[in-house]
Amino acid sequence: MKIAIASGKGGTGKSSLSVSLASFISRTEGSVVLYDCDVEEPNCHLLLPESLREESPMTVQVPGLTDPGSCTECGKCARVCRFNALAALKTKPLIFPELCHSCGGCLLACPEGSLSWVDYTTGKKRRSRIEGMNLIQGVMNVGEAQATRVIRELLKEPVKEEMVILDAPPGTSCSFMETVSSSDFILLITEPTPFGLHDLTLAVEAILPLGIPYGIVENKAEQDVDLIKEYCREGAHPLLLSIPYKREIAETYSRGEIPFHTLPYLSEKMRELLSEIRRLTA
Repeated sequence: MKIAIASGKGGTGKSSLSVSLASFISRTEGSVVLYDCDVEEPNCHLLLPESLREESPMTVQVPGLTDPGSCTECGKCARVCRFNALAALKTKPLIFPELCHSCGGCLLACPEGSLSWVDYTTGKKRRSRIEGMNLIQGVMNVGEAQATRVIRELLKEPVKEEMVILDAPPGTSCSFMETVSSSDFILLITEPTPFGLHDLTLAVEAILPLGIPYGIVENKAEQDVDLIKEYCREGAHPLLLSIPYKREIAETYSRGEIPFHTLPYLSEKMRELLSEIRRLTA
């Protein structure tokens, strides 16, 4: 089962919850894979013990002018490209691989066959094995314009484990949708503030058309603040967990530790959360 953990905004505790849930599964049920899909700033490793990392480049295929001698400078390749990844001003085409969506239209349009696929490096993939958990992170190259194709290549990594956690990028952009659309369950984490509620609403509206089961986690919950609880009650959105706003939880995070390991009442909440996810996907 693939569980995507996402949020409408940054700073809600999304990555912390992703690491906590993956670590809980590895300790209680066996091996699990955690994908860090926040490829612009992957940070799941910060809450885990240091380990050896294996790195490999991630590449996509883009058009290249591999036979420039046959190019007649007709410009058909540039005219067919909807993404402005080619420019031809009565010259041989200039190719901008950072804009290319690898649709192949330019290769089909070229009457001389001057273009063919070449590899273009978009980032790198990091693999770590930590306490029964496989951590797979994507790191996008600086200046790279498309996080979606980096995430797409990252998720092609074959896995044998039954449980997979996807730590999605924050927000509701294309990279968010690229991550959650391949999941079996979406867990949205938020906080009881006006900004948190606003961005949670956007995230819920984004995922509803996917038809994927989902639930909500309220982080930094306070007894006298009912913003998120009222929203879930009025919209019949499943509120699966409220994590209390306590100093001891923040202190645990500040030491680089996982509170769900050290605070028994949080460990029980994690067990209940996993049970609710399985009930909603049954």
